[in-house]
Amino acid sequence: MSNEDVLPTVYGDAGGQEARPVVIVDENGDVVPQATSTDAYFVAAGESGLTTDGGEIIIDPSDTSGYPHTETGGIKIDALYAQVGKTNSATGNVLFGVIVRIDETDADVKVFQGITFNNASDRQILRDRNYAPNSINIKVVGGEVPAIVSSGVLTTTVFNTSGTNETPIGTATPAVGDFVVLWANTAGTFDYSVSAFYETIA
Repeated sequence: MSNEDVLPTVYGDAGGQEARPVVIVDENGDVVPQATSTDAYFVAAGESGLTTDGGEIIIDPSDTSGYPHTETGGIKIDALYAQVGKTNSATGNVLFGVIVRIDETDADVKVFQGITFNNASDRQILRDRNYAPNSINIKVVGGEVPAIVSSGVLTTTVFNTSGTNETPIGTATPAVGDFVVLWANTAGTFDYSVSAFYETIA
């Protein structure tokens, strides 16, 4: 079996950072199929030279013309790879979550993954999470994410319906259900990249 038989469509860019798909092999070295659904895709994004707080949309489930998916009801994350490269003085965090409420002023983001960096010796930090054969269902229902039990909800003005945010394919007005990244910088300069296997659901 070749990698081409099991890897989903590659989509997006990593902002100059290396995108790293997740491939699982068995004890014989054969690739184990993990994402054979026609609705499974690969997305990548990233930014460099960050010195201020910010955020962007990684997956907009409502966009079926720019993204390759067809379902718009919600997102499942099958695997997530995140990387931060930083100067020795850089401190802050990079958080991944889903918008559960939004208006023209701010938004609430349910956070389920992240990287915090505050040690001078940590110049590169990696998070590699493969959830297969399961996935994280981040579909929003009534302002909640039923599949995630967590108190990690952040209110931020980075996302609001009065403006747009960058996506891997351009810009979009943020909305409930978007898979997003938020970063906070308290000192120094850093880069980040993220890549993920994902599916959309009705």
